Order: sequence, then C-alpha cells, then structure tokens
Amino acid sequence: MDDTHAREITRVSRPRIAAAATYNRLARWYDLLTIPERPIKRRAVAMLAPQAGERILVIGSGTGQELAAIARTGAYAIGIDIALAMCRRTRARLRKEELEQAAPLCADALRLPLQDATHDAALAVFTLELFDTPEMPLVLRQIAQAMRPGGRLMVACLSRRRVNILVRLYEWLHTRWPGHLDCRPILAAPLLEAEGWDVLERQAASLCGLPVDLVLATRPEPTESKA
Repeated sequence: MDDTHAREITRVSRPRIAAAATYNRLARWYDLLTIPERPIKRRAVAMLAPQAGERILVIGSGTGQELAAIARTGAYAIGIDIALAMCRRTRARLRKEELEQAAPLCADALRLPLQDATHDAALAVFTLELFDTPEMPLVLRQIAQAMRPGGRLMVACLSRRRVNILVRLYEWLHTRWPGHLDCRPILAAPLLEAEGWDVLERQAASLCGLPVDLVLATRPEPTESKA
C-alpha cells in the first residue's frame, strides 16, 4: 500500500488494552450486535473453502461463529482474540456443538504465539481494520509467518475503495469516538499486495450501506534459487 493510500486511511487512536476492555464488555451481547455481519461472514468462509484436515487460523475470532463453521467442515481451527470474555464464549459454543477440533487462544495478533509454517489458511473478518495503519502490515506478516508455502488468506473488511457519504460520516464518527467505533474503512487489496500476497478474487458487499471488500489471496510459494 503506497503512502497516498495510507494517508487517506484514518488512524486508530485507542490503545490495545482499551480494545480488549471494550470487547470484554461487549462479549455478552456480541452475537446480537453483529447479526448484520452474518451474511458476509458466511460468504467469507465459503470463499476461503476450508477442507477437511486443513489447519485454519481465525484472526479476531470473537464468540466463535466462524471458528465453529470451519470446524464443521472437518478442518482444524484455532481462533485468536485479544478479549478473554470472547474466548470463554467461544469455548462454550464449541462445547455445546461438540466441535473438538477447534479452540480459541487469547492472544494479540501482533504477536501470534504459533509455530512457523503450520497453517494452511487464515480468515480475518472485520478484524484487520481494527488495527492502526502501521500495525496492519505487521499483522499480515505474523499471519504469513504462520502460513505454509502457498497458504491462502481471506480478508473481509469495511472498504474505502468507494467513498460515499456514509463512509465519510463513519470516518468522522470514528475520529471523535474511537472507543465506540474503533474500526474504519481500509484498502485491503493494495495492502495485501504490498505485503507480498497474490490477490486471487475480490467481491463487493454492503454492511448497512457501508461498502465491504472480500479479498481472497495466497502467499506465493518460494522459488528455488538457481546456482
């Protein structure tokens, strides 16, 4: 993502500890609050197309909706969320559905406690835009480090690809109340390409009038150097 694009994207001013506290408070109501997001989450999982036996990483797993959906396909899923209350609700969901091949991990995506090259794919739905602009490339590098060669990444996020009056209003509200509206529209595809991901597919969607991008990308396999 070039400097022009970076300058267009509003910053995230609230500290990480405040984000964890906010989502701990929201955990009890999170499934109700995110009902409008469910169709986009289902599309994102379908685009990622998890396969039985794969190891899938879910960044910002929340209360485990996508984690459970992935586990139902027969894939192994690990969810990363910074809020302990979210992880507790995820564990309860997985126990209720008897999905033993999925688990949440309370951790920060800026410092993933995972072994290198151990996952086949990753999913980040309405998560990447929660990080400040200089942090987003760092998150993508952490994901790439956890990926096996050729691993794929599915990102769904609020988009600044098409700036309408609702986007400008949302950005204005975000800058004034960052603790309540802590995400903002970003440019996912240029960011992924700048970090070395090959974009395979893009789809557009809308969330309450705000544009959304769904971007499927892959991490190219390293080429053998010639002697």
